[in-house]
Order: sequence, then structure tokens, then C-alpha cells
Amino acid sequence: MKDHSESILVEYDPSVIGYVELLAIWSEMAYPYQKDKKIQYRNAIYYTSKDQRAIGEDVVSTIRQQGQDRNQVVHIDIEELNHFFRAECHHQSF
Repeated sequence: MKDHSESILVEYDPSVIGYVELLAIWSEMAYPYQKDKKIQYRNAIYYTSKDQRAIGEDVVSTIRQQGQDRNQVVHIDIEELNHFFRAECHHQSF
């Protein structure tokens, strides 16, 4: 299967942690400067609302600026989440 992306679905309580904070944590763990040849290993932010899209674009813009400061190209896609398919049981709980 070559047309999928390996990802996680994060369910959260916005009264405890916000989307901005979640993306800040993600951006600290992601390595956005490597373009992987395999689509399933790419960096991506999936959104479910216009607000999430705008926040994601702001985060990526900040990361891109940091990349330019280091002469590195940033590879992060921002896409609407249309469907999320759970992986098989042996791929759960990593």
C-alpha cells in the first residue's frame, strides 16, 4: 500500500491542553528537514476544522523560518483529515 501515511490519532480534552500546545510538543519531536521517499513516513499535520488548519499553518510557518535560518528546507504537509483507519492490533500500543 503506497497511498497511506502512518500517523496517530490524538484524542484530547481542550480544557486540559490546547491544539497549539499539542502542535508545539509535536514540533519538538518531528524532524521536518528530511524529505522521505516513502509517503507513509512524511511529516504531516491533519486538521478537522478551519481553526486547526490556521494554527497548523502558523506552526509550519514558524518551523520554515527556523529552517531558512539554518539553510534547510522544511517538508511538512498540512491536509484535511478525511478518514482515519486504525492499524491492525499488532501495530497498536507502541
